[in-house]
Amino acid sequence: EAEKEYAENRTGLLTTLPSSVLYLPFNHFVPPEKLKKLASSLPSPKTPRERILYERFIDGIGDGASGEAAACVDGSENNIDSQDRCADERTRRDRWGLGQIEYNFDLSNYNPLFHPPALASSSGVQKKKKYATMMMMLQYPFSAGSIHIPPFSSSPPSSSPSAQTTGKQRSEATVQEKEQERSANGEERSEEETGHRAEQGRTTAQQKPVIDPRYFVGPGGDVDLKTMIEGVRFADKICKTEPLKGMVLKRVFPEEEGEEEGDGFWEDWIRRTLMTDWHPVGTCGMMARAPGGGGDDAEEEGVVDGRLRVYGVKGLRVCDASVMPLQISAHLQATVYAIAEKGAEMMWEDWVERRQGQGHQGENVQNGRE
Repeated sequence: EAEKEYAENRTGLLTTLPSSVLYLPFNHFVPPEKLKKLASSLPSPKTPRERILYERFIDGIGDGASGEAAACVDGSENNIDSQDRCADERTRRDRWGLGQIEYNFDLSNYNPLFHPPALASSSGVQKKKKYATMMMMLQYPFSAGSIHIPPFSSSPPSSSPSAQTTGKQRSEATVQEKEQERSANGEERSEEETGHRAEQGRTTAQQKPVIDPRYFVGPGGDVDLKTMIEGVRFADKICKTEPLKGMVLKRVFPEEEGEEEGDGFWEDWIRRTLMTDWHPVGTCGMMARAPGGGGDDAEEEGVVDGRLRVYGVKGLRVCDASVMPLQISAHLQATVYAIAEKGAEMMWEDWVERRQGQGHQGENVQNGRE
């Protein structure tokens, strides 16, 4: 029926667009000169995570406009040397194509900070306008937040769950208010608040973790902000270009201010409205373990090894998106399927080898399991 309606009238279910998703590299909408200036302001990377992010940013600056690249596009591969150069150039262009910004256009109001006003009608029934949302997500931010178990309980354990929950909710609300203010001002949390300092008391399972997003804080945080400003500008340009231009009446959040929409306008709006998106990863990152297995430099310490086994814990593996140390230029579902398939295969291989009396004893000793 839907196919028939679409064929006859170009209407119906098949004309519905739930969302349109696109991943773009920075060099698609940021001039090379500006990208190079941003890259020059980045500090030297010190951790594996910072090195990867730095390389991805640097690789995304190229514009692919060299004569060598043009020759490859034209098919001028007349000898082995040129073929090798063209293969290298294609590899570089592929890396330039890494989607560093995700755009998601959705036919609904996805912004929890925007509350559309109800419209009164002659019949007395309230109606609402139709809204669409252009979301923009930075995939590889330099700034990184933290998640900690609360360092201590502010009050002794109570036998009354409701009393304990009420106190916890008030505390969490205070934390959230502080974090919004800190994020807007680019401030960092104190050592006590991040949970690094031991305190007396007991943390309960009912207490929420202390989450500090640290937006635009730390090495490269200013670059995150400036690339987001460019990204939001481009999102606005998409909505003002056909075919969306013919469907969108006007931008309502933030309200349009014409010529006054400079860097300051967008920076203020971003700082006031920025939030995390879905696709959580990285809380159990697959990375090398620092010698000794201790220390405060969490960036140098992984949670699982190359076979998804938790360091220092026998018989426990993590097999989901949390083992991915960094975000990816795609939605997570397919990658999580692949991790699950590979994890199941690893478990089977290890089980078979144990049954055969071989095992991974050398590797287990190295990882502190046996």
